[in-house]
Amino acid sequence: MPKMMREIKAGTREVSHNISYEILAASWLMQEGWEVYMPLLDHHKTDILIAEGQRYYRIQVKTVASDTQCIENKWKDSSIHYVLVFVRKNEVGSEFFGCVMPAFSENTRRLDHKEHYSFKSKTQFLKAFRKLPAP
Repeated sequence: MPKMMREIKAGTREVSHNISYEILAASWLMQEGWEVYMPLLDHHKTDILIAEGQRYYRIQVKTVASDTQCIENKWKDSSIHYVLVFVRKNEVGSEFFGCVMPAFSENTRRLDHKEHYSFKSKTQFLKAFRKLPAP
């Protein structure tokens, strides 16, 4: 098996790691049957756009460290419908958990807020996603 021999810059590694979670979420949604689109630019704060017929939903994906207690609202004044947060340990390939929620207007919100649905697997994510209220 090939082995990576060159060192990757810390910033590049972090961006790659975060984008990998966006791709993971997109694949889970595709497997559920959603039409999934990924904008080329993050200008509108939309990481994933999903559709069912003429209904479209904008999703912001965040990746945070395992010691994070709150999520910062970085999508204010945008048309985001839902936020998906992956909470990961610091090492690559480590276990993660996450939560999915309707977009909120506060500056910050605790990850364990009553309107957030947590998950530890694809199956749990899809169950949690189905519980979200329609915008």
